[in-house]
Amino acid sequence: MIEYFYNIVSMEGDRSHFSARIELTPDNPIYAAHFPGHPVTPGACQLEMVRSVASLAVGRDLEIASVKNLKFLSAVNPLETGTVLIEGEMDGEDSGPLRCSASIAGDETVFTKLSMTFRQ
Repeated sequence: MIEYFYNIVSMEGDRSHFSARIELTPDNPIYAAHFPGHPVTPGACQLEMVRSVASLAVGRDLEIASVKNLKFLSAVNPLETGTVLIEGEMDGEDSGPLRCSASIAGDETVFTKLSMTFRQ
């Protein structure tokens, strides 16, 4: 999905804290269906963006085990908001679950806040 739905413009951080600037791709076919004339980034795609960025931060592919406290605070319209900032913090033991708290925000708006757990 990364090649078609969004591009990572910049990223920094590591396992404990990460930050990535994401450029959305408004001509992606997902937006034509979700929703015609008023594109909105689907919640499942937002979760996948956080998972992908967290995977890059730890250097391996992570699998979502659970999602808690998921709050969609405002719609992410790729025509109005071309780039978003994903920030997150993770903790956990190397052999156990990895917990992550993250947000997706624009310049002045927080769109999404969530907590998730990854299997390692």
